[in-house]
Amino acid sequence: MRLITDNKTIRALQGLRACAFIGVFLNHSIGGTACLGAAGVSIFFVLSGFLMAFTYWDRDAVIGEQGLAGSFKFAWKKIWKLYPLHVFMMILVITYAGVVWGYQKTMTPQLLGEALLNAALLQAWIPISEVYFSLNAVSWYLSTALFCYFMFSLLLCKLKKQCSVKRLLSAAAILAVLMCAISSLAAIIGSPQDKAWFSQHWITYVFPVSRLLDFSLGAIAGSMFMLKVKAASCNSGDCSEKGRNGDRFAWTAFELFAALLFAGAVVLFKHTPNWIRYSVLYIVPSLGIVFTLSMERGLLSRILSLAPFRYIGGISGYAFLIHWFAIRITVLILRRLFPDIKTCFIVFTAFAVTIIASEIVKRTMAQIDRLRNNLRNKKGPSNHITKETES
Repeated sequence: MRLITDNKTIRALQGLRACAFIGVFLNHSIGGTACLGAAGVSIFFVLSGFLMAFTYWDRDAVIGEQGLAGSFKFAWKKIWKLYPLHVFMMILVITYAGVVWGYQKTMTPQLLGEALLNAALLQAWIPISEVYFSLNAVSWYLSTALFCYFMFSLLLCKLKKQCSVKRLLSAAAILAVLMCAISSLAAIIGSPQDKAWFSQHWITYVFPVSRLLDFSLGAIAGSMFMLKVKAASCNSGDCSEKGRNGDRFAWTAFELFAALLFAGAVVLFKHTPNWIRYSVLYIVPSLGIVFTLSMERGLLSRILSLAPFRYIGGISGYAFLIHWFAIRITVLILRRLFPDIKTCFIVFTAFAVTIIASEIVKRTMAQIDRLRNNLRNKKGPSNHITKETES
């Protein structure tokens, strides 16, 4: 039976996306919480691969988009939703720096080079922290994600040829070995200092090829979900709510175990070497929590499916690009107005500013999309059909 995954979302994973963003936000707003930021980033990459495989598994047109031109076109379509915000935040940071430090000090050839790399989304390929964390520092994620999207059509083509769970597990084992190899290479040639060339941090945390492994393992988990779990459930005719939920107690236990495994990785973060903590440490817990929650059968998945979590998950892409600058502006203003203000109030205010700004951006982008669709429709039915076929 053909699965129709278009227009479907796994609500619990939207909630998990919200939790991942909150972890990243806390890392940038509260000192000593790098463990939460690294955990959130790991979930983002694994979850992105999982949902991409889930969404495009039945879309044969994606498989056909191979070659440099086709892969870039597909990647650009995926990134376009966030790219205007990325450019806007980059300009905002440059303007802010010019006001605070003076334009004569900031308008330098180095800044121009950083702006060009950021605009082209190439900063994650440069192994210097002042470059890959330049301007709107969190935009390195977009640079790395672009490469993952670029490789996705080829990746999905390979995964769909693996017609059994056993083969997919073998592919996952190979990728896990590669991840360990890259981490070992980071230990050998990488410096523990973040600012050094080929630092362990860059090799394991930022380098797009390394993060492609996280993304690919997530895609394998998504492929297994589509190939075995969903297909078996629907083919057997057990697609009712009762059949889908199954044993609520047992699945709650599985979800809690996955959550505890992930919490254990967070606790071990500070006691783990740099070349392990940013990749290998979180990959198994991330895969476990994503896969168990994707079944949506336990209590934890029901909690994460609640509207507040799904809402934050839905705007997390915008919030991710906004929050770093929002935190700094909030700290600057509140510290000057209220020197004795407590950190918790600053964090809460920065979070509220981030969410409000993200909602504004979301509505603005929706309005722009409606205008584009209206203009497209005015060109005539034939052009509209052609564009729909290409999408």
